[in-house]
Parts: sequence; structure tokens; C-alpha cells
Amino acid sequence: MAEEPAAEIQLLRSLKVKLVEILSADADFVLQYADSRCLMSVPGYRRVKACRVSSEKVTDLLDHIIERGPEAARGLLELLKDQALQETFPMLSFIKDVQVNTLSSVYARVLGPKLANIQHVCQMKHKRA
Repeated sequence: MAEEPAAEIQLLRSLKVKLVEILSADADFVLQYADSRCLMSVPGYRRVKACRVSSEKVTDLLDHIIERGPEAARGLLELLKDQALQETFPMLSFIKDVQVNTLSSVYARVLGPKLANIQHVCQMKHKRA
């Protein structure tokens, strides 16, 4: 049976669509900050940097961070709270209230019941696989 993903990973997955939408406005800015915090491997950085479409670049960045595991995911969540990112992406203000250890309240308050239901269905699908 598959192991339950860490809370940080679950949270990033659930926020992925919203983060792609917000961060695509300046994908290179986010990429450079993520790299400066050593959240990416060198090959991962090169792969993401090679993307020419902003939304694909952010999607690949998020996928790479998720693949790297909970520590990298936690690092990205902290980066998203950084003042420079908050100023560059005002729509990220919601992330300041997100806490990894309270996922159920995050889903209910920030993401809404529909996304929480989608996340539940996704978990069930992964358990069957």
C-alpha cells in the first residue's frame, strides 16, 4: 500500500493550480529565488529554466519541488511568505495564513469545500494505485 504523502506535499499539490496562475506573472523571479534557497537540484534547475512558457515553467518548478520531498516543499512554502515574493505577487497574501499542520482548516477556509473534495478524491485514487 502506498504511503500517505507528507502534509507539505499535499498542501503544495492542492495549491498548485492557484500558484501556477499567480506565479506565472514572473516565473523567472520565482525560479531565481527558489534556486537561491537551494530548493532545486542542478539538473532540475536547468530543466525548469529551459521552459519558455511561463505557466509551464512554474508547473515544472512546483513538480520538481514536490518530487524533492517534504523539506523542499516546506522551503518553498516559506519562500512564498518572503517579503519580496509577497510584494511582487500581492495575490499570494493568502499563503501567510497557511499552516502545514492544519490542512483541514486550510482546505475549508482558504481553498473551499470543492477543492477539499477534489483532494479527497485524489487521495482515494492514489490509495487504489
